[in-house]
Amino acid sequence: MKEKILGKLVDGIKRDIDLTNISLGEEYFYNSLSLCVIDAVFSIGVNYQSVQNTVRRYCDYYSLTPFRLHSKEDYPNHDHQETLDIFIKKIEDFGIEKFTNEVFQNRQRTSSQSGILKTEAVLKFAKILNEYSINSFVDITNDKIDPNLEKEIKHIPGQKSGISLRYFLMLAGNDNLIKPDRMIIRYVEGITSEKLSEREIILLIEGAVDI
Repeated sequence: MKEKILGKLVDGIKRDIDLTNISLGEEYFYNSLSLCVIDAVFSIGVNYQSVQNTVRRYCDYYSLTPFRLHSKEDYPNHDHQETLDIFIKKIEDFGIEKFTNEVFQNRQRTSSQSGILKTEAVLKFAKILNEYSINSFVDITNDKIDPNLEKEIKHIPGQKSGISLRYFLMLAGNDNLIKPDRMIIRYVEGITSEKLSEREIILLIEGAVDI
């Protein structure tokens, strides 16, 4: 049964995606780790255009270079990217409300019920990373993330699933992760005609990649 479902997914991907002409989006080549944090937190449950607009407004406000050359080997020198400690200070100096209204110009919350402003979630996310000595790209490796860091990130309102953390690591250069968001889930379940758990979807996609 599993092989049959995997076969359906592989056939669907081959039909829907030109695998000979694919490339990563520009968001995988951010020039600063702070932009990865913004994207990862703001991207959950929204149209991605609004995320791109938020990142652009932030870069415009501080005259930051948004993207580097399209090569993961070409990470910017530590001195030529915005480090997380600088990013954190910017938000704290302004305060959550002012930063939300004047810089991000985006009042989205982590959830419609009892959620916090995504600006606050971004700050919490960045501070946790910084507490674990992650300040710029050079501090990120493809090794397994510290389980205590992951646990703390998941305690941020709206981050319980861990999807934002996985996506952040993908944006920062990890090629071995999958972001099982609603669009991915809808796509896989639509092709397979099966109701699947997040874990099952990840395993199916990994199997399709191997094939």
